[in-house]
Amino acid sequence: MLKHLLHVLFLLAATALTPANAQPPRIEYFTVTDGLSTREINQLHIGEDGFLWVATMDGLNRFDGQSFRRFGERATGEPGLSRGAVAGFSPDNEGKFVVTFQDFYGYFDRFDPRNFSVEQVRLAPSTGVLGYPRAITTDRLGRTFVVTIGTEGTFIYEYTPNARVESKKFTVIYHESADAWTTLTPRVALLAHTNGQFLLYDEEHGFRHISAIDGRVLSRPFQDRAGVRRFYTFAEAADGRVYISFRGGIPLFTWRPDDRNDPRPVNTDNSGLRYPTIYRDGLGQLRCGRAAGEGVDEGGAVFFDDEASVWMARVGVV
Repeated sequence: MLKHLLHVLFLLAATALTPANAQPPRIEYFTVTDGLSTREINQLHIGEDGFLWVATMDGLNRFDGQSFRRFGERATGEPGLSRGAVAGFSPDNEGKFVVTFQDFYGYFDRFDPRNFSVEQVRLAPSTGVLGYPRAITTDRLGRTFVVTIGTEGTFIYEYTPNARVESKKFTVIYHESADAWTTLTPRVALLAHTNGQFLLYDEEHGFRHISAIDGRVLSRPFQDRAGVRRFYTFAEAADGRVYISFRGGIPLFTWRPDDRNDPRPVNTDNSGLRYPTIYRDGLGQLRCGRAAGEGVDEGGAVFFDDEASVWMARVGVV
């Protein structure tokens, strides 16, 4: 696998909303020499406190506009995160960050950005979770969900913070006992839609549109299409539409959960462009991170704030 190196860290600039006769965008660069803990960036987020939070392969970094403060893996007898390689984080409904880790799903952390306290939440039978965890996601309402697989099939659990009984922290909201798995490390992704439904993807069974009320599978998008293993990502727009991107063929589709039709191509022109990442801006609109050409993996992280400014971590391949 090619190694990804950060060659331009943050770009703070006006977006296309800036008038043509406006002053050129102001660009500022921040790197490890300014205190960032590592060059490898996975996510950016501006919290309610106004700080820029950065998920890196060496912990969380908080940027106040002048300097960085790192919150890394805990040392013996000291507070800290459970692991150093942070894959991403999302605010939950108590104002804490649900922190997930790179290539590890055995637990997640709840990090409080107000007092920097950390709670590790284990995903195990003792907390009510069966199977092997493969995906952890937090929706726009701050609810956290976990997908597990194994000999007992596929589960989706909802997490209940502050449950008095540890074994009641997770509630089953979907279970398919008939699912058979040829590997215990497939790609799995879960989108929790604001209408209370789910879009579940895995490499073994493709896409499933699931009701959260009774756990029924409502539809199977792309059931008749080949290439679901080349799935990149999906995201929900402000109007409820879901955008789904792929590595090969037509790169981007749109779909509504309340629509009986299969997802529709956004553009049928196969120009070689790919969209490995989809970001939500401060207005709820989606922006796609592009990659050119087959086999090119152009990574990075982007955050759009409410003032239509862009914070960008741009990663190139060398």
